[in-house]
Amino acid sequence: MNPYKTRAAGSLHDALARGMSQIATSVGMHETAGPQVAADFEGISKYTIYKALDPDQRDDIGFGRVARLTSKFGMTAPAEFLATLAGGVFLPVSQDHEGAWAELSADVADHIGQLLAEIFRDLSPASDGGTEITPPEADRILRDLEVVTRAVATMTSLARKASGRAW
Repeated sequence: MNPYKTRAAGSLHDALARGMSQIATSVGMHETAGPQVAADFEGISKYTIYKALDPDQRDDIGFGRVARLTSKFGMTAPAEFLATLAGGVFLPVSQDHEGAWAELSADVADHIGQLLAEIFRDLSPASDGGTEITPPEADRILRDLEVVTRAVATMTSLARKASGRAW
């Protein structure tokens, strides 16, 4: 999304602009087409979208519209923005795991066990960093944690769907 005005990085307007770019690319169009695609889907003028993207304007397109656009086009920028405001992170999960509870549970158990064993080895006085985690060890731990976190997040998503609380 090429802004007409500078948007502060991490701002509401920046998140919405990134979301518009995601909408356009989700339908195979140039990122600047997002506002038109969103407006057409919502049945509103593209100028309503442009006004919401303008950091000097107080208008916005509303939470309901953002939710519908997210559901339709899979944009993640608004979720990332809200998660950051709430003190967390947004972690999109794959939808390719329907009914894969046993496989996911086994993967989580395997990865957690391996990860904890590696951390204990890394904290051994005989390890490269002694009783401190070194940057390369921390990088490996982060990569492993991301695998586990994604699997747990996917299981959470499956549980929400099974419970009827799939927001």
